[in-house]
Amino acid sequence: WEERGDALIGADGLRSAVRARLLRDGEPRYAGYTAWRAVVTPGRELFPAGAAFQYWGRGTRYICAHVGEGRVYWAVSKNARDGGKDVPGATKDALLGLLGGWHGPIRQLVEATEESAILRTDIYDREPLGERWGAGSVTLLGDAAHPMTPDLGQGACQAIEDAVVLAGCLREEGDVEDALRLYEARRSDRTAQIIRQSRRIGRIVQLEKPLLCYLRDTALKAIPSRVQLLQIEPVVGYEV
Repeated sequence: WEERGDALIGADGLRSAVRARLLRDGEPRYAGYTAWRAVVTPGRELFPAGAAFQYWGRGTRYICAHVGEGRVYWAVSKNARDGGKDVPGATKDALLGLLGGWHGPIRQLVEATEESAILRTDIYDREPLGERWGAGSVTLLGDAAHPMTPDLGQGACQAIEDAVVLAGCLREEGDVEDALRLYEARRSDRTAQIIRQSRRIGRIVQLEKPLLCYLRDTALKAIPSRVQLLQIEPVVGYEV
């Protein structure tokens, strides 16, 4: 099977075959925690429409957010060794046990989810590549170029930004290789910053020792909401 074209864009995910052939830089870095996630239609309003919440525990956290048409996305993360597996058919019960005593609509959302709808994935990222992601008429896009932890919710968002910038560079430049190098240069600093920021947040959120969790929670309460919003604005308010 053979295909021909003017350029090859490796947009084939965390363990990209294109990246492996291009860079030979080994396996991604395990972040130290695993996550379970699902989208569910609970059938009743468990928290206000349009709202999103994140709850932090000791080495565990819970996220839930409305995603439209009555559906709710939820995720649970927990510090664990990589490669762990759930007992078949027992994922939901294990999560409910893990979440015993937690506040809010957490248990109700898990209870409303079919066992088969719950996805478990270990969390990985990579070190930023710098300004060069490819060679010749080959480059990378999305998780193939800059996998990041989900702590800023930016994995898919950065892939979309990549696509927009890449299209613009191809329009601007007459030469394909020049366009690909321009695309890499325009995207490298931003994606590197978000990789590092996501990693820092993940380390803070997944703290497990009681004293460190206490210090974390106390410090967070002392930061005014407007300051927290200012810190996230460059990420979510960015315009390509």
